[in-house]
Amino acid sequence: LRLVCAYLDDYALVMRAHIVPDPALLGQVFFDRWSGRYFEFIKDDPMPLETHLAAVRADTRALVELLFDDAFARSSPLKERGADT
Repeated sequence: LRLVCAYLDDYALVMRAHIVPDPALLGQVFFDRWSGRYFEFIKDDPMPLETHLAAVRADTRALVELLFDDAFARSSPLKERGADT
């Protein structure tokens, strides 16, 4: 989870709702969704890796489209070095 939050913190996040982004909260949202998919993948029923990866990609795409501004989602600019926000 810390890695996901740190990764998101490197970006100049622009939210669809025009609010100040919280990388920790966003990281938790993405991690929680991935965790659910991971547990589906490792349960007793066999699931092909490609099926799992396709589901993770679809969920990630849906979250990006729901949360982030379209222009940001297309370009995903990194923060300028030394920028705190």
